[in-house]
Amino acid sequence: MMSDLARSATLWFETGSGLIDNEQRAILAIDTWPVPDEALRCTSSFKKQMTRLLFSDVLHRLPYSAYRTVTDVVKRLRGVSGTRLPPVLSTSELVERQMGLAQKAKMTRTRICLTHDIDTRIGHDFWHRAIEVEQKYGLYSTSNVLTDGPYNLDLDWLEQIKRQGFEIGLHGDFHDLASGYRRREVLKGRLQRSLDVLGGQVDGYRAPGLSISERSMSVLQELGFKYDSSLTTNLFYTKGLELYQPYLYPSINLWELPLTVQDDGLFRDRNLSEVQAVDLLKTIVHLLGTVGGLFVINTHPSILQSRLSYYDEWLGWLVEQQVEVLLARDLVSSLNEQILTV
Repeated sequence: MMSDLARSATLWFETGSGLIDNEQRAILAIDTWPVPDEALRCTSSFKKQMTRLLFSDVLHRLPYSAYRTVTDVVKRLRGVSGTRLPPVLSTSELVERQMGLAQKAKMTRTRICLTHDIDTRIGHDFWHRAIEVEQKYGLYSTSNVLTDGPYNLDLDWLEQIKRQGFEIGLHGDFHDLASGYRRREVLKGRLQRSLDVLGGQVDGYRAPGLSISERSMSVLQELGFKYDSSLTTNLFYTKGLELYQPYLYPSINLWELPLTVQDDGLFRDRNLSEVQAVDLLKTIVHLLGTVGGLFVINTHPSILQSRLSYYDEWLGWLVEQQVEVLLARDLVSSLNEQILTV
């Protein structure tokens, strides 16, 4: 039985002549795609919550270096198991599965949001180099920061890059793998303190360890966030949505920008070379072009430290191909404007 929240979930698509009509939207949002709120509940099952809470509470008693070592080992083992890393669909397979929808909605345009999660000291120290590469191509990104992480956040530099057109999002106070499963009052208090550090309003959020739940979504909305980007699609990950567009839960009034790919999945889990990684990203751009999908790519400057040439080549290709790259907050602003015109 479909919940009221699912029935009210709204997908917005752009076509050459504007938004698709209500009949097409109903087909795409309800009858064809998996229901977003069901996927959200799946991410916060009781078993997963308890495992994350226990694991995180134990880990954070360790020195930070030991904490990072243990979590990296666990993530590598999870990757080796293969349960989250199926082969990416071939172009023909995806086109065959999605072309009917693409033709109905006349969706032909891929949009890309560049994001960074700044969750380590090394990543923080190398972060400016990633920004410099983006500036070289006239591109802008969203950086999700920790306000009480293993580095001293330079608020003056944050203001500087914001004035230059970059976006600052929140990644939490510290990298709590169970943040989304904490008690409501605990989570809300911690997020509010982080907002105070950053000077007030922040539009975007990505949960540490992608630990999102209905509870945390509701708290984000109460604190004035405009969007979350913590749920994955199944294009690259096994556990994810077969949904490649932004969607809105009107009863929560928060947009979800589904996460497509992270660089740790490319290099740590799949052990790709830089050439292979760029080729795979190009393939995903073409695949999403068949459904006019949103491509949210997340990078960690700590990983880019030894692979900056890969990022440079990837951004250069996007510019060469004239792929639309926009800030997450600008995409959400555009989507909200479309709502007002419907």
